[in-house]
Amino acid sequence: MNGRPALQSKNLYGIEGVSKEPGGRLSLTNGSFDLALKKGENEIVVAMDDNFAGGQQHWGWGLEMRLANTGGIRQIGDKN
Repeated sequence: MNGRPALQSKNLYGIEGVSKEPGGRLSLTNGSFDLALKKGENEIVVAMDDNFAGGQQHWGWGLEMRLANTGGIRQIGDKN
């Protein structure tokens, strides 16, 4: 966020010790955090890693966001 890390976390499906409830699946309850945004424009970059080695079968990855106020939010590349 604005050039500084905001969160680093793991939630690996089916791997004891790094699987968050519910069962290593995506949920707003297992990865939520607040962002200390500044007044005006903010930049948020998201990076995800598919880190299962050896072609191990898995369910993939995902990202979910819930915003209290979406006014002024845009993706890079939007023409609006």
